[in-house]
Amino acid sequence: MNNINKYVKKYIKDIRKLGPSCKDFRQFLRKYGEMVCLSSDSDQIHASEELYASYGAPSDVISDYYKNCDADTLSASMRLAKIKKTILQIICAVIISAMLIRAAYLILVYKRIYDSSVFFEETTLQINGIQVPLPEGGHDE
Repeated sequence: MNNINKYVKKYIKDIRKLGPSCKDFRQFLRKYGEMVCLSSDSDQIHASEELYASYGAPSDVISDYYKNCDADTLSASMRLAKIKKTILQIICAVIISAMLIRAAYLILVYKRIYDSSVFFEETTLQINGIQVPLPEGGHDE
């Protein structure tokens, strides 16, 4: 029983990978999976090839689904897929734009900090109108 379930699950999973992600297809796949499970209990299937020989390759099952599917259902699922794709593209564009704006802002902040930083400071002492730099250790006593 475990072998049968394993091979049937793999067969159904292969069909799911190829098919659309609409509600009607999930219902079709659930009914189809139940039919395969019920009929494969008596057949004692021990390999995926036996399922392919009995019920057809996953691509054949998908093509049969599309042949038997209503045109309105297909157009609705294609419209929904197009809307999802467009929304995903907009979200990606917004995220990328936000990241680019943030990077430009960070570059400007870095440049401001870099320009305002003091890297070397030389202290000089003015004696009788002559400027004399102090040694590195500070001032002479």
